[in-house]
Amino acid sequence: MSEPAFKTLFVCKGNLFRSVIAEAVFRHAAGALNETLAESFIVSSCGIDAQNDRDVHPDCEAALAHLQIDAPCQSPVKLSEALVREADLVVAMTRQQSYLIANLYLEHKEKCFSLLEINGCIWTLLGCPERGLATDAPKGTFQIKRFNDRNQTVQAFLNAAEMLKRTPREYMYPLEGVRIGVYELMSRFSPCFNHVSAIQDPLCGPRDEVLSCAEQIRIEVRKFFYGLLEFASRISTESR
Repeated sequence: MSEPAFKTLFVCKGNLFRSVIAEAVFRHAAGALNETLAESFIVSSCGIDAQNDRDVHPDCEAALAHLQIDAPCQSPVKLSEALVREADLVVAMTRQQSYLIANLYLEHKEKCFSLLEINGCIWTLLGCPERGLATDAPKGTFQIKRFNDRNQTVQAFLNAAEMLKRTPREYMYPLEGVRIGVYELMSRFSPCFNHVSAIQDPLCGPRDEVLSCAEQIRIEVRKFFYGLLEFASRISTESR
């Protein structure tokens, strides 16, 4: 029988840059805390239009070197129903991509978010803290000590994910720090909202834009990981 694990799937268009960087950053953040946390996650990535015979993109290798993350780059993996079904959360790089995945696999639509959207949702469920979501590991050992048992760790994150999936999106802010609901944003600021709620593809652009995008992904993925950690910790505390 396989060990329990919390499965996160990152998705972009071609699985050449954004989702690969997100996967590497998430795995690195989990591994930096403790062994139990690192072993409690299975993180992977894929692309909606990925071509399996493509080579690793040099921009991706340059970005990982810039972030000082030693992660193997592999051939792109194409999005499939099996990957979505097995994941506990599916995190795309743009809102349009999350909608596309949700519409392709309606049975699993509740688990589909964009990266910026899921951070807004976590921020909302944490009570919209003024300090925002953390980009660094929690200070002290309070939260980390709580996750020294693998079964309990996985269950805590599954519980957090279930609350994310069950809470209606209209009750959560879709962008961290923006206290406006999704309906108002879409009706009053639709073009701007679609732009700022996406992590744009920088491939083959100027090197500074490529590295800037990698930095943005690192910040947002770390917010996602540490925000989920804080939310899971809070649920565990309240259930006792």
